[in-house]
Amino acid sequence: MDEVPFIGPARPEKDRRETCPADMDPCGAALRDADHHTKYEKRDGADMSNEEKPASTPEEETTPTEETAAVTPAAAETEAAPETEKAPETEKAPETVATPAVEAEAETEPASPTAAEAQAAVEAAAQAERTARLEAALEAGARAKTEAWAEAAQQAETYYELKASKKAAKKAAKEAAMDAVIMSAAAAADRKAAKKAAKKAEKKAAKRAAQIALAEAAAAAEKEAAKPGKSDPLKAEIKQMRERLAGLQQTLREKGLPVIVLVEGWAAAGKGSLINELISEIDPRNYNVVSPVITPEAESRYPFLYPYAKAIPENGKIMFYDSGWMEDCVRKVLRREITKDEYKNRLRAVTEFERQLRDGGYVILKLFVHISEREQHKRIATLRESFETAWRVTDDDIWQLHEYKTFEKHYKAFMEETCDPIPWHQLDGSNHTQATHKALTLLLGLLDKAIGKDRYVGKPFKEKFPLLDMPKLSEVDLSPALTDEEYQKELKKLQKRLKELHNIIYLKKIPVILCYEGWDAAGKGGNIRRVAKPLDPRGCDVMPIASPEPHEKNRQYLWRFWTRLPRSGHVCIFDRTWYGRVMVERLEGFCEEDDWKRAYNEINEFERQLTDWGAVVLKFWIHIDQDTQLERFTARQNTPEKAWKLTEEDWRNREKWPEYEQAIDEMLQKTSTKNAPWYIIESNDKKYARIKALRIVIKALEKACEERLA
Repeated sequence: MDEVPFIGPARPEKDRRETCPADMDPCGAALRDADHHTKYEKRDGADMSNEEKPASTPEEETTPTEETAAVTPAAAETEAAPETEKAPETEKAPETVATPAVEAEAETEPASPTAAEAQAAVEAAAQAERTARLEAALEAGARAKTEAWAEAAQQAETYYELKASKKAAKKAAKEAAMDAVIMSAAAAADRKAAKKAAKKAEKKAAKRAAQIALAEAAAAAEKEAAKPGKSDPLKAEIKQMRERLAGLQQTLREKGLPVIVLVEGWAAAGKGSLINELISEIDPRNYNVVSPVITPEAESRYPFLYPYAKAIPENGKIMFYDSGWMEDCVRKVLRREITKDEYKNRLRAVTEFERQLRDGGYVILKLFVHISEREQHKRIATLRESFETAWRVTDDDIWQLHEYKTFEKHYKAFMEETCDPIPWHQLDGSNHTQATHKALTLLLGLLDKAIGKDRYVGKPFKEKFPLLDMPKLSEVDLSPALTDEEYQKELKKLQKRLKELHNIIYLKKIPVILCYEGWDAAGKGGNIRRVAKPLDPRGCDVMPIASPEPHEKNRQYLWRFWTRLPRSGHVCIFDRTWYGRVMVERLEGFCEEDDWKRAYNEINEFERQLTDWGAVVLKFWIHIDQDTQLERFTARQNTPEKAWKLTEEDWRNREKWPEYEQAIDEMLQKTSTKNAPWYIIESNDKKYARIKALRIVIKALEKACEERLA
């Protein structure tokens, strides 16, 4: 008998496996087993189609065999399906012809379900049962799958929680280790700081104890010295010398001796205390103390010796310099504010300045207060400890302390270069009493020597300067002249150019010094007015120089010109100059012969210092002949508006024309240097003289501006 075909909505095995794989769906294996058992029953049913199945015994119905016990519930349900599918085959029989009796019986009995309907009902029940079992299996598989996923998620969550906990534990351990290191380092630092603080406190206490001990010892010594019959012999001598110095004040005034005491030395060496000891018994009207190293900004635009020359004392007075040109030079060269060549020029200028003062009768004492590096460090530290004295320690003092060896080297070199003609004297600043005693001894010795003889007058000497050849006045051609038209045209053009140059020299900070000398009535004033007119009056000064005032006579003759020098970028025009020393003062007997003979060299040195500073120095001699002078004298005398210009002194000087001409020729020959040349201006025609002077000034300023390109 053929196999009964599969009936029902159940999907094929392949589809079930794809939908619910066995490895993911717990019902997969049961479905395969049930399907296999169904096929097995179909084969058995085919073999037993024509035989009657044996009836099962009660034992067989109640006691399952080992084989049936092993079958899963799904497989047992599948086994019942062949029995129902076989029914149509067993009822099939040969067709018979119905008899009338039978038909009658059928009409009288109620109709029973047909075999097809019964079969369909059985199959529907079986199909419903299979569908229920399948749904139950799918539900069980989904439930198992959900549980598996939940278990997997729980396992994953447990894994990541474990990993996170390990990471957190590792981080916590690392942080704990770091905290331990930090705490250890902090503890070590605290111990070190505590140790350092204790050491510092111990040192400070020891220092304080030492100071107290020294103070007590000093007090005991003073108390012991105050006892009758006991005193410090050195202090007693200092007291006597101070009283003696006070007694010499009047003698210095009578002799007209000016005194300069220069006190240089290390920062915190006791320079101020030393000066205080020296002046303690002197009348304040007879001395002065200056600290020119601390110069205002305005004075920094003058020559470097300007503040020191400006401060020199009058005759009969004493000037104390609390540091001076030595400190100024050394600090600036170490800061590299000046070049080595500029430093050498300053050393030369210092030597010249000191020699000129000495030759002019000044008594000069130069002291250097020395202390060791260790002593300086100790004193500066002591000053900085107190609020009341800390202000006295400047940044320059700290810098000097840090560069002690370098400063020491330069101080020694400076003293070696400037020890002639005025020697240096070194004092031991670590012992204030001994330093004071030595300073008073040196000062009194110099004063006794100066008072014991006439005022010192230096001898003339000759120094080589690059001099220019100058003609004698008698050889100068005075005929050049200009017409009014030429004069007006040139004057306008030249004054316009000079005005432009004035702005440039101001920007470039070039100082200009114009010196006018000449015969009386030669036209100096008119020439000066034409040069000064285009210049801004705020940057130009005209200095008329007459005979010196009493306070000017009581100082070195160049002092009144030092104090009138222009600032950098300004113009100063001197109407009469320092050359009066070798003309009027020479011929009128206002100075000794050695003084005016020495003045040639001193003037050349002074002008060289000006040009080393950067100044343009031009010197004009306004020249006329005697006949022209007489005409102008007569015109002045006859013109009321100009009569005041003519004095008796002018007529007297005219009578000495030959002597003056000789002195002027010598002056031109000895003082016309390359750095500060003389120009003879032919002034018989005033218009020509003015134009020539303007051209010379403009040419010199243009050259200076070109050499100092910004």
